[in-house]
Amino acid sequence: MKNAFFFQCCLVFSLIFTMFRQVPAQQEVAAAWEFDSPANAEGWRPLHGMSSFAVSNGTLKATITGSDPYMAGPGNLSIDASRFGYIIIRMRNTHDKNAEFFWTTNEMSDFAAGFELGFTLIPDNEFHEYRVPIGTSGKWQGTITRLRLDPGEGSAQAVQEHASIEIDYIRVVHLGPQLEFSSFAPDREVMTVGDTASLSLVVKNTGDEPA
Repeated sequence: MKNAFFFQCCLVFSLIFTMFRQVPAQQEVAAAWEFDSPANAEGWRPLHGMSSFAVSNGTLKATITGSDPYMAGPGNLSIDASRFGYIIIRMRNTHDKNAEFFWTTNEMSDFAAGFELGFTLIPDNEFHEYRVPIGTSGKWQGTITRLRLDPGEGSAQAVQEHASIEIDYIRVVHLGPQLEFSSFAPDREVMTVGDTASLSLVVKNTGDEPA
């Protein structure tokens, strides 16, 4: 009977998933840097604690040379913060776990504390795509004019061991609704004929548009 109830739970979950499932919307891109042209950093430059950039084979490469490394992109952006709520970056690094994106707006022309959002890196020297929900910051408002990336803390070990970063692309995008399902379970594990149970399902929208 337990197996039969489990099957029924799976059937209910399948029906609920079908009801809520959204056809994935094609990403709408406000700005993107693909680094596909050799020696072209596409307006990005190192500002502090980083070596000069090398762009080849479709990636931008740099070495961490000091604490608090950061790099900034071109200052000619005009991104509607209310529409574009994610930054997607594909990169790899060898040291440090904590990275941040800063931004300026048409009302805040300089990078400043509070206008940033952190995200966690996996420093295993393998490429990973990180989806940074930049729109969750209350300061991501108005027109975004420039981005800054702090690709790690620039720890003493990272500087000593000449830590490297390599970036495949950076994109500012509108993802649309992104539904995630979790905690689907009955309130009872064992059922007999005639018993009833409650099912609990948590649905979370992690996208940048109502579902």
